[in-house]
Amino acid sequence: MRGVAALTGGTGFLGPHIAEALAAEGWRVRLLVRRPPTEIPHGAELVEGHLGDGAALIRLVEGADVVVHAAGLIKARSLDEFMAVNRDGSSNLARAVRTVRPGMRVVALSSLAAREPLLSDYAASKLAGEQALAGLANLMILRPPAVYGPG
Repeated sequence: MRGVAALTGGTGFLGPHIAEALAAEGWRVRLLVRRPPTEIPHGAELVEGHLGDGAALIRLVEGADVVVHAAGLIKARSLDEFMAVNRDGSSNLARAVRTVRPGMRVVALSSLAAREPLLSDYAASKLAGEQALAGLANLMILRPPAVYGPG
């Protein structure tokens, strides 16, 4: 057993695949979920809450060995909606990590769009999310180029 991997976005588009990969590598997976899923992937432990819920984020990272931050909005009606999740949610997660275990490894999934924030509100919010995490001591940011298709 490798330890506990805390995962945001575990019930989203990429999250179940990330949870599966972590479990296959021997990690115990803990998911932040807004509502309990119909199926609990890979026997994961659930923490009910969201990226705006500081207490839930503390519960998510307590006792974890790594945090994989995959939550984020890809569609929104405004820049403010994007920022509330992609920037502010990342900032809240960073605060929880600094509070619980400042040197904890954090792997954040961003977007290749973050390289060009003037491209769209989404791109600006993804760069802002990266910047919100930037002060963490043990941070890796991944910028996948394109993610699409079923499964």
